Amino acid sequence: MIGSKQDGAVIVDHSASPGISEKDIDERGWRGMIPVPEGRKQEIPTLVCWHCASTVVLNPFRKRERAYCPSCDRYICDTCKAATTQPNYVHRSWRELVDLVQTGRFTVSGPPSSPILTPTSASEVIQHG
Repeated sequence: MIGSKQDGAVIVDHSASPGISEKDIDERGWRGMIPVPEGRKQEIPTLVCWHCASTVVLNPFRKRERAYCPSCDRYICDTCKAATTQPNYVHRSWRELVDLVQTGRFTVSGPPSSPILTPTSASEVIQHG
């Protein structure tokens, strides 16, 4: 959901620099860059991926559909969307992972888009004790 309190913006300020033109972007092969000409300032909206908590810059020139999680009713990053197609994928939001780790029963490793929950020795005592 764009417009939530978790969303923000990136401000690109070229008011005292030569800026980045569309020509610069094309010549250098900088796919996905947003042109901000010399002497200009631009505010670009961002959102937080609900699965990994990374910041996603909302490129106004993007043509493909933004990744969306119907379970969370939130937009997610492209990397997390790809992870949802994997056979052993387990759906969890980043807030759920934080809650699980804060219990002291789990640690998290691996990439944010495919986190691996590992029980701690404290959880083994709880489970087997």
